Amino acid sequence: MNKHVSKQDWRAYLSNDIVRLIMEKLHWKDKIVSSLVCKSWKQVLDEIKEQDIEEYLPWVMCFNWDKKSDDGGNTFNFKLCDPNKQTSYNIVKEHPERHLFLDAKLHASRCGWLLFSKHIYDHNIIFFFYSPFKNQIIKFPELEDSDHHDQINSKASFSLDPTSPDCMVVALSTTQLEKLNIKTCCVGDKSWKIFEFEFNRDYVGNFIWDVAYAGEYFYCLFSDKRLGAFNIKQQEWKVFPVQLPTRCDSLCVALNGDVTIAYLLPTSSNFNLQWRFCRFDSLEEKLINEDYEVMEKQVMFLGCKNYPGRKNYLGSPTSFLVPAAGNARESAGKVFIFGCYTRHISSCFMFNISFSREPSKFYDWIFEGDKLPKIWIHPPFITSKHKELSCY
Repeated sequence: MNKHVSKQDWRAYLSNDIVRLIMEKLHWKDKIVSSLVCKSWKQVLDEIKEQDIEEYLPWVMCFNWDKKSDDGGNTFNFKLCDPNKQTSYNIVKEHPERHLFLDAKLHASRCGWLLFSKHIYDHNIIFFFYSPFKNQIIKFPELEDSDHHDQINSKASFSLDPTSPDCMVVALSTTQLEKLNIKTCCVGDKSWKIFEFEFNRDYVGNFIWDVAYAGEYFYCLFSDKRLGAFNIKQQEWKVFPVQLPTRCDSLCVALNGDVTIAYLLPTSSNFNLQWRFCRFDSLEEKLINEDYEVMEKQVMFLGCKNYPGRKNYLGSPTSFLVPAAGNARESAGKVFIFGCYTRHISSCFMFNISFSREPSKFYDWIFEGDKLPKIWIHPPFITSKHKELSCY
């Protein structure tokens, strides 16, 4: 073999069959890194994903965007924690776009990607995706945020894996002028589409509690527990005539193409709490009690929602469901909870009336001597190609 083979030429000596044999023996982190070498290796990884999807438990990212390096400079510091191998991967480097993460707000996680927003200048905001597995950033056009000072709060989410051209980001905000602003942008778009809808604050709560994507809708749960939705195809907004019990902690998660609302409700004794689950039927426009048999085949990961008045919370803001399959099978019917003001993760069964929490054997090892902020990352190995496992 010629000793002077260029970097581009040596790849030709490895057939896809050989690359596949090598990749199949690698851990997922190393599979992803090796898939970045060239397009054909990326195709091999996609084929492996199609054949064997076994990792469903979310990873945890511990981060510090403003760590001081030994020479006095700033570094981009985080580590990824794999619950399957109970191994963490430390990444400390000076990322050229580290400044993006300083004071950035995390909105959602899907398919191994994180959605952030950050205010820049006086009235502009920028949204961007970040994949800690690929160390890749996808930016969106700057968005003029002229209503920033009038906003009560804002939430955002996205529909699909950001590598899909159909992936859409939707940002929703309420203002003191009784208006709901909805801004949409797809990956690759040069500008945002902006929609403005009037709403009566006597009917709909002041701030947005949670946002979830399911089907063709971005569902929005308000502080008074009313539910609205934005249809991304028809570009229409509607508030539905349904309402949850007002005195309950609740959030929206997507399940099998529908939005499911999970909430804690006091039992008749008022000393215990119990999980309840409602599925929203978009055709009938009503809430239906979700079948327990369906929920017992899921694993729920809860973060801590940031809303006006809540400060200095430490828990992850991301929440989602994953199927009780692969390495999540033995956790079927369980809830894993990030404490809002603690760094620990506890777990319990969804239908345990006493709601007693127990340590989490999959994640407790992460917290030994580690005080960095942490967030749930939706498993990067569940892709939109698997309809029954589609990114929630």
